[in-house]
Amino acid sequence: MPALALHPTEQPTRLIPLVEYGAAGRYVLIYPKDGEVHITPDSAEWFAWLTSLSSFRFVGQSGYFSARRGYNRRPNRCWYAQRAIHQKNYSKYIGVSENVTIECLEHIAAQLRSSMTLR
Repeated sequence: MPALALHPTEQPTRLIPLVEYGAAGRYVLIYPKDGEVHITPDSAEWFAWLTSLSSFRFVGQSGYFSARRGYNRRPNRCWYAQRAIHQKNYSKYIGVSENVTIECLEHIAAQLRSSMTLR
C-alpha cells in the first residue's frame, strides 16, 4: 500500500545551511541540525563544502539572500542569489563554485539591497 501524502502544512520544513557574519566579527557556518561548523571561509575546505550543497542562506554585513545551485537536468557549478521583498523576486548570478568567496557574497548582497531600494 503506498504511503499517504502529507498535507503541505504537515510537510517537514527544509532547513538549509547558513553563512552568517557573527557578533564576534567573523563569518560562521551553521547547519540547522548540527550547529556551527568550523570551516574557514575562502579556504580549500570552504570550496569543497560549497560543492556538497544545493542551497544556503547568506547573512552578511551588506545584506542577505538565499543562494541556490543552478540545475540543467543535473546540478552544475553555477550559483544564483535570490531575495524577495513586497511580493517581488530579485535574482543575481553569483558565479561558479570556485569563485564564491565571502567578498563575492557581500558584493552580491549589496547589489541586491541597492536594486531593491532603487525601485
